[in-house]
Amino acid sequence: MKRNARSEQWPSRHRNRGAVLAVALLFLVILTLLGFTVLGVSQQEQKMAGQYQRQYLIQEQTEACLKIAEADAANAVNTQLNTATPNFVRSAGHINVDSGATPAAISDPAFWTDATNTLACGESARYVVEYLGVRSIADAADRYTSRTRAMHSFRITARGRDTNTDTQVMLQTIYLRNAIY
Repeated sequence: MKRNARSEQWPSRHRNRGAVLAVALLFLVILTLLGFTVLGVSQQEQKMAGQYQRQYLIQEQTEACLKIAEADAANAVNTQLNTATPNFVRSAGHINVDSGATPAAISDPAFWTDATNTLACGESARYVVEYLGVRSIADAADRYTSRTRAMHSFRITARGRDTNTDTQVMLQTIYLRNAIY
């Protein structure tokens, strides 16, 4: 029997064609899986960046609310406390802790939803002003002496909340204002 000259020259050529196709298919599957993984990671990073942006916005709104509350406390000093008959009037968002009222329950979510407890400022922020009374406070310039000043002291709490993501920011400050007698 006569052998084919071509098959002797390239004995495994037909078998190699299948192997190259299988290896190419394997690389294609690996690259596809890698592409899907990269896509999933980038979507997760985009969600995280959006969450960070919303939290930053809530933080800014809460800080602005805190400034409004400080102006509210300053107004209370000028109109109610530095008068002939000083009295911090209890109203929505104002609590006179000095006269024995219960301090604000700021850790209770229901406290913030009740409009009689807090005042709104902006879309998603609320605040409460608690009057702590007149305190003798040493001024920074007088910290090495025993001189103190009578100051109206307030605890101001502001809370911002994004209802879509349940992101919340709570800020609190002590606000001092000169007491004039």
